[in-house]
Amino acid sequence: MRLVALDPADAAHAPQAVRDWLRHVEALQRRGVLHWTTMGRYAHFANQRHAVEWGTDPDPLVPRTDVLQASHPRSLAHFAWLLPVARYAEPHVLEGIAQVARDGGFWRVVAGPGTRLRLQLPMQPGAGAAVQPPAQ
Repeated sequence: MRLVALDPADAAHAPQAVRDWLRHVEALQRRGVLHWTTMGRYAHFANQRHAVEWGTDPDPLVPRTDVLQASHPRSLAHFAWLLPVARYAEPHVLEGIAQVARDGGFWRVVAGPGTRLRLQLPMQPGAGAAVQPPAQ
């Protein structure tokens, strides 16, 4: 999330820079890597984020595998996790709805509608032991 505030009076001093920036923004939107939102929608998302409970634990049944569990009282829709490819092979959805896609050096997991999500995270060969999330 990035906040952009552009005062018209300031923009008048650098019109070419503003046009170049807008062209760059349009290119990012076409690639699907930039999405505009309002401050109100962001505030709602940020407040909802506080209600997400999640963590990872070693899978007691499968060696060298972690399990990510997440829950939200209303919906996990649109919440996302980036998991390093160097650590994990492709995640598998065990419960809930999520899209999993490779994004550079990460697996991008985006939750769909639902209040619970469980992912199986098989470790890559040579990856270290499970890492616990920081205490809150």
